[in-house]
Amino acid sequence: SGDAPEWFGRRPLCVAEFVVENPGTAPADASLVLAFVADANAGRPAQVAPSEAHATVADGDRILAFVDAAGAGPLAFRAEADAGRLILCGALPPGARAHCVAYLPGFPVPADAPPAFPDSATLLADFEAYWRDVLAPAMAVDIPEPLLANVIRASQVYCLMAARNQDNGRLIE
Repeated sequence: SGDAPEWFGRRPLCVAEFVVENPGTAPADASLVLAFVADANAGRPAQVAPSEAHATVADGDRILAFVDAAGAGPLAFRAEADAGRLILCGALPPGARAHCVAYLPGFPVPADAPPAFPDSATLLADFEAYWRDVLAPAMAVDIPEPLLANVIRASQVYCLMAARNQDNGRLIE
């Protein structure tokens, strides 16, 4: 609704980055398999359409994911369309890394007008800056145990996320 606070996100985006690395001293065969399901209850796979360095995953006319393999180096896409699988495979030189990023929008994306997403590093930097700003005025606890400090921060983030997503965020501010 129009009365929600400005920070109340209406376009959630999951970004998953996959890295394949060959730490060895000889070339190695590498593969990454991403399986997409359009309807888990019916066991119906999603439609996958790879191009040279990108792929689109859809359910009919609705985009479920975009996969960017521009950083995959020597690895190439192969699709198993009937199973809803994208396979990134090939020989990886010694010491080389290949990565691909899957963008899974939590909002409707029409197949005929897909949005352009920023690169994953930019999105991660924005994400970290956002939560640093949000948590800046929160209670600060200085304890010598890093694991417990992370548990406390995670609890603060969870409480903020739960409150912000209830009743259009009206419970805080």
